[in-house]
Amino acid sequence: MLTMARKCFAMLDRPARRGLSGLAIMIALGSILEAVSIGVLFPVIKVILDPGEMAGVPWIGDQIKDSDSAAVAPVLIAGLILLFVAKNGFLIFLTFRQNLFISLNQARFACEFLRRFLAAPYEVVMKRTSADVVTLLDDTISRVYQTAISAFLVLATEFLVLAGIGIVLVFTDPLLTLGAVVVVGGVGLLSYMWLRPRLSAWGEESLSLRREVLQAQQQSVAAVREIKMYGVAGQIEADFAGIRHAFGRLTGLRSAMGQVPRFVIETALVMVILGGLASLLWAERTPAEISAVLGVLAASAIRIMPSSNRILLSSQQLRFCAFAVDKLYDEFRSSEAWLRSASPGEDKAAASPGGTRLLTLEGLGYRFAGADRAAIEDLNVTIPHGASIGIVGPSGAGKSTLAMLLMGLLRPQQGRVLVDGKAIGDRPLSSRLRVGYVPQNVVLLNDTLRRNIAFGVPDSEIDDTLVVRAIRGAALNPVVEKLPQGLQTVLGEHGSRLSGGEGQRVGIARALYRDAELIVLDEATAALDNESERRLIDTIDGLRGQKTVVVIAHRLSTVRRCDQILFMHDGRLRDQGSFDELRQRNLDFRRLVDLGDLGQPLPDTETA
Repeated sequence: MLTMARKCFAMLDRPARRGLSGLAIMIALGSILEAVSIGVLFPVIKVILDPGEMAGVPWIGDQIKDSDSAAVAPVLIAGLILLFVAKNGFLIFLTFRQNLFISLNQARFACEFLRRFLAAPYEVVMKRTSADVVTLLDDTISRVYQTAISAFLVLATEFLVLAGIGIVLVFTDPLLTLGAVVVVGGVGLLSYMWLRPRLSAWGEESLSLRREVLQAQQQSVAAVREIKMYGVAGQIEADFAGIRHAFGRLTGLRSAMGQVPRFVIETALVMVILGGLASLLWAERTPAEISAVLGVLAASAIRIMPSSNRILLSSQQLRFCAFAVDKLYDEFRSSEAWLRSASPGEDKAAASPGGTRLLTLEGLGYRFAGADRAAIEDLNVTIPHGASIGIVGPSGAGKSTLAMLLMGLLRPQQGRVLVDGKAIGDRPLSSRLRVGYVPQNVVLLNDTLRRNIAFGVPDSEIDDTLVVRAIRGAALNPVVEKLPQGLQTVLGEHGSRLSGGEGQRVGIARALYRDAELIVLDEATAALDNESERRLIDTIDGLRGQKTVVVIAHRLSTVRRCDQILFMHDGRLRDQGSFDELRQRNLDFRRLVDLGDLGQPLPDTETA
């Protein structure tokens, strides 16, 4: 438990630690008030029953010696009520502060972890599924804050409260207090030891099942068309039901176990009170003494029972979320290295100082971890400013890896990248050259077209002049004109209002909005029909001479008009030249041309 506490504390930032220090002071004050409110019960009850008991007490005895019990009792009762009202008012305030501390810091930590995830090397991101990431950002962080850290605060509060009440009871009846500690503590410890291994196993299994449930939900929604078409809804439902049932059963068991401590503690406290009454009668104590002691015991039991219940429940919660704490702590530590290695200029490329912006790749090499061979090996290419470069080759040739290297998502393991003859070193290319990216499936937000073009820019900071310029450059004007609210039209989930080709042009507009000097299109036409592909090719042609465009494609019709084509195979550059040059001299390239039925001349744009 101490190791878990150390890990949780290590993941708190400086403001959270300051807030925790303030809470600790308030918790200590609250426990003092709890002890005082219980402690005054014994003398107050004795005075009410026998005012002579306080006659020897300095000042207090002088105040009440000439008063009868009828006059003293209302004053003492009123004072006692005010004390409990003040104490409980403070504890209500403390409860709000504790819950706000947990919830607000959980939100801040989730934001911080998203920042760390986005700073992670792309090799790390590629290995994560969306369900893994969502489970980590949602369920795992929630367990650590709402369960683990909250449980530690509860333990600190309740242990202090019980310590204060214990001191009061020691002064009231030492032997009875010792018996209460042995009975209640022993019963609680035995129940915790019995549950501990089960809770640890349930916690790990629950987190795994939660991820599987989330993944099944995402896949079912994403594949709804295929599910309907193939008539496999029954099997999909059965698979989901199996996972959801297992998760539900585990959740039910966990909830039921959370109720057990209340019954265990209640039984133990009843045993203590009845045993205490028997011992007082056996010791032949006076009725007034018995009433006072039982009054304190009853008041203490009212407070001890929920405190003991919370302690046992919090101990259960800590065991249940131990796996989540370990997992999040490991992620937290590894992500610190990601933040340290991130370059300060990685988010935004430096403004172009002018010049040719010549891009040179010298001896570039990259091998994925665990791969048998290099994905890119000894690649040497020069890309002039304003040129359109096509990259083609069979599957596994290294085209997409080269695209990720150009975009800075991967960093070369061999060779170097130069911009205008200057090596960029370990920094990504995007730190020296503004890079735009248009993938096969452009991610379109369920938001306005305007905000989709100015992707990630706050609404108040969007430059509409740049938006209009980007629309013109991406040939999006016809799309804007047909949309009911123009730029303010919400595109729907996954851009349902747009066709595939229109979505690709939105991706180009995003790059143009940021005045990208290099635009990489990675299989951007793979899912388009011939007409949409032709229109996109016309849009790319319109950028020639203004932007450097790199087109990665399986469909050779997409790259036919490019100034240069790089033909890759097994991670190596096998040949380069214009479309016609490669078709004439390279047999492998000619085979691809024949398979694609591209032997006929491409119609002119004007007559197509």
